[in-house]
Amino acid sequence: MRSGARHVSQGGDKVLMNERLILPIIVLVSVPLLGFCATVKREGGPNTSTAQTKQTEVKQNVSIEELKRRYASAKTEYERRDVCLQAIDQNSIYRDGPVSTVDEIFGTHFASDLPKPGKSNYGSVQFVPFVPSPDDSVAAGHVGWRLVIEYSSSGKILNYYLTNLHK
Repeated sequence: MRSGARHVSQGGDKVLMNERLILPIIVLVSVPLLGFCATVKREGGPNTSTAQTKQTEVKQNVSIEELKRRYASAKTEYERRDVCLQAIDQNSIYRDGPVSTVDEIFGTHFASDLPKPGKSNYGSVQFVPFVPSPDDSVAAGHVGWRLVIEYSSSGKILNYYLTNLHK
């Protein structure tokens, strides 16, 4: 038997395979495939997730006045929440930022109710209007999304979060 060749049994038949021919065939088949995979990755094809694509989109910052207008004209809780998310994404609302910005966008009055020095207050912006209980025997429940702000006596935002949990 020649060097580089061997007998391989397939279904009872012996086939002579030349190892020297198999390697070039594998290389010829795999190189175009690897090139295709690299092109797909570079062009943001199937290997790029939707979340990654959305993160790289450039969003234009809008003014506080425009956010205020959008919030006032929003018809649903999700539209209101989207305005809030845009304000957070473009750093109009941020830790150590002024709570008066929250007041301006959402029509709240947190800056006029600052806590005593060394203390903090919490405020909440409900994106769903509060619906009181029809009768005093049943407690009214809060539902939907809201922005919760913790702010200091100096009028700075200490923490904030979006939630749809109510207890």
